Formats: sequence, C-alpha cells, structure tokens
Amino acid sequence: MQRAMIDAFGRVKQRLVNDPISLWRPMLCDAAFLFSLGFIGGALTQRIEVLLMSAGASIARGSQRETLGFALNAEQQGVLLTAAGLQLTYFLVVYILFSFFTGLGWHWAVQKISVTNYLKRFFLINLVLLLPYIFFDGIGFYRDFLVLSMADARLWTLLYWLYGILLLMVAVIASVFVRWQPWSLALKSALQHLRMLHVWRVAIIILSGFVLIEIVTRLLLLVSHQLAVVVGFGLLFPYLALTRLFVVEVFS
Repeated sequence: MQRAMIDAFGRVKQRLVNDPISLWRPMLCDAAFLFSLGFIGGALTQRIEVLLMSAGASIARGSQRETLGFALNAEQQGVLLTAAGLQLTYFLVVYILFSFFTGLGWHWAVQKISVTNYLKRFFLINLVLLLPYIFFDGIGFYRDFLVLSMADARLWTLLYWLYGILLLMVAVIASVFVRWQPWSLALKSALQHLRMLHVWRVAIIILSGFVLIEIVTRLLLLVSHQLAVVVGFGLLFPYLALTRLFVVEVFS
C-alpha cells in the first residue's frame, strides 16, 4: 500500500505538470464555497445562537427544572422551534452550496464524466449522507440547549466530530467511485472501503496536513491576525485541491 501511495503522489505530480489548471479550478470552487457559506451561513448561525441564548437565559431565570429535562412554557417552545427551523434552513443552504461548488471541484479532479451527470450523482450522495447527520445534529442541538444551563459535555462534542469525520470520509471516497458507478453503488463501495486499513492510512495522512496548517496558522496569530488569515487560506486552498487529486489517484 505504501508503494501505491507513492505512485499516486507521482501521478499527481505528473498531472500538475501536464495540466496546471487542474489545481487552480478546484481552488476557485473551494474559495467560492467557503466565502458564500461564510456570508450566508454566518447570518443564520448568529441568529440561532441568539435564540438559544435567549431561551437558556429564560430558563435560568426561573423555569421549572426537572432531573431529566425542562418544563418549557409556550414562549420558550416558540423560540426553540424557530431556532430549529433556522438550523434546518442552514443545513439546506450548506447542502446546496457544498454540493454545487465542491461537486464542480471534484468533477474537475475525477474528469471522464460529464459535469451534469457528475453533479446529479454528487447531489444525491450528499443528500443521503445529510439525513443521518441532521438526525445526529438534532440530538446535539437539544444537547447544546441543555448545556446552556448544565455542565459542558466534552464527550458529546468528541462523538459529534467523529461522526462528522466518518460521514465526510464516506462522501470523499464515494466522490471518486461515482465517476464510473451509479450513486447508490458508489455509496455502498465507499462504506465497504471503510473496513480497509489503507483507507485509514490515507485519512491519517490527509488529516495530518490539515493539523499542520492549523498549527502554522495559530502560530502566525501570535504575530499578526492578517498574516495568519492570508497564509492560512494560502495553504488551505492548494492543499484541498491536492488532496482531491491524491484521493482520486489512490482510489482509481
């Protein structure tokens, strides 16, 4: 497997030599996704936080509290329902933006399939993966509400991130297989590959790169916030594009 990964690096290098644009196009897609998400999604998340803080403060001021839950009045229930609705809207926005911009980036990486067919399959794969994530996040949403008046749940946060990473791994692998398989078979193949050791080796290699970028960015924050932002994005976007090409070569 080590030899296979070395060969994959070599093919990525050769591809960049033959087609340098194969790196820049996915970078533009990733930048468009992150900036559009920050602009649209940021407003929604801020509103959700305000509503949750309002509900938590209301309970702290004197709602009846039981051992395993809260007795919510009509006003508090309305606030929570509004926050839940905004949370679902946020998921929909993320799903559309992610599937479109990231799907274009993956299409340029995998090639050999029309962009229309690829995006159609990519949207379906992410829709299927979004549903269990919404369910899991719904539990976390309720848990976050309780944490406003209770001790911080670090274990829950860890499980939440591990579950998200697992779904992301499935989505990444399926994004390669969907080039030559229908979306349902690509998803099944991705789930089967999670049982293989080499998949986790590839994941660790890729994750190590993200950790290194995070460390560099945090160190630069001690010097200058502007410098940290510029260098952070300057490292992140090329790394995301290279990661796509590497994953495509490994699983092809």
